[in-house]
Amino acid sequence: MVSRRLWSFLALPAAVAGVAAIALTTGMGGDYPGPACPGCDYAAPPIAALLHLDLSRLFAVQPMMGSFSLLLRVPAALVAKLVAGGDLLWQYRLGAFVCLLGPAVLGVALVRRMHGGVLPKLAVLALCVANPLTFAALHWGHPEEPLAGALCVGAVLLAGDRRPLAAGVVLGLAFATKPWAWLALPAVLLAAAGCRRTILAAALGVGGALTLPMLLGDPSRFLHQVGAFSVVDTGVTPFNVWWGFAHQGGEATVGGSAGATWSIPATLASITHPLVILVALALSALAFHRRRPPQPERALQLLALLLLLRCLLDPLSISYHHAPFLLALIASEAVRRSWLLPFASLSVSAIVWAMTRYVLPLDDPDLAGRVYLGWSLPAALYLGMSALGWPRGELTSPPWPAASSSSPLRSARDTTYLRAGSPPG
Repeated sequence: MVSRRLWSFLALPAAVAGVAAIALTTGMGGDYPGPACPGCDYAAPPIAALLHLDLSRLFAVQPMMGSFSLLLRVPAALVAKLVAGGDLLWQYRLGAFVCLLGPAVLGVALVRRMHGGVLPKLAVLALCVANPLTFAALHWGHPEEPLAGALCVGAVLLAGDRRPLAAGVVLGLAFATKPWAWLALPAVLLAAAGCRRTILAAALGVGGALTLPMLLGDPSRFLHQVGAFSVVDTGVTPFNVWWGFAHQGGEATVGGSAGATWSIPATLASITHPLVILVALALSALAFHRRRPPQPERALQLLALLLLLRCLLDPLSISYHHAPFLLALIASEAVRRSWLLPFASLSVSAIVWAMTRYVLPLDDPDLAGRVYLGWSLPAALYLGMSALGWPRGELTSPPWPAASSSSPLRSARDTTYLRAGSPPG
């Protein structure tokens, strides 16, 4: 039997090596080098501005994503400039490596909490480092997506460990990485036994410190990007609940490039993002109401549920948008049933891989949509019932396991709806 101390010693270098093997061999992410257009989420232009200390340019080309991952990738871009002559591919690879250290550290933290055998720990670590949705995020140029997911999950874990200041700081970093990270706030507060004001103050302080300069630097650009995130056009992919209302002939903009040929009624499109917020608030309120006695592990299931619903209710849901959901699902299984294999996470990963390999090449969006709803709706139902403690007998669960004290491109013919698949594995 491998001791916990030895696991702590071996897990981190293994995770870092795995991330390096993945990130340093990836191709150029589709959305990374693009133009600095309004409503776009390209990282290369603002990183280039930061490299040259051109703050006016940075504010003028700021993307929809927050500033944290951009700042995090600047040293990597500098190394690429010094070693590889500024090669954009190596800038992307090294930046992706830095971002993917977040899920790697999360995997190590989860392994240190687990009390099961070798196989469950290996499965959790491998899923955090190298799941199909991580490859999808790299393929489309968004390694900051799994980074934000890891930060959200980490904030829940820290809140459950009664470390409110650390939880708030990590949550604030998530806020400054992706706008959707605000969905994690109810789960973090649910996991906290107290000191919620400390969490809120730290999260708002850190998030605000990283966001306010972007607003003050170019208010017009900042507000335009916020508006682009909150307003949905009529385009739709098959990977959400709205596909049944789609009709051919519309055009969608995903990552700044138009290409979809399906749309939903404008009235329906206008309510989708507000609906995400309303559903998240309702489920969070219900989770707080039914939390008797306090059970922080439920917070991870609530987080996974809210991140999945964010995708289910978004007409332009894409594959890599699900990466944070999968990380939260992995964490919930590792925490609640640490002696078992994470069967739900393994199943979701296998289905996503199978969809990419066998379903998407058929170019049949209706079939792809049915397969997607075939696994995502049952997953949402399971997470909802479990997070809310239904049935009542399910309210009893194992104690929250504290961390150990020991030291630690697809081809150009693809249409936009195919962006909802991850790249061939």
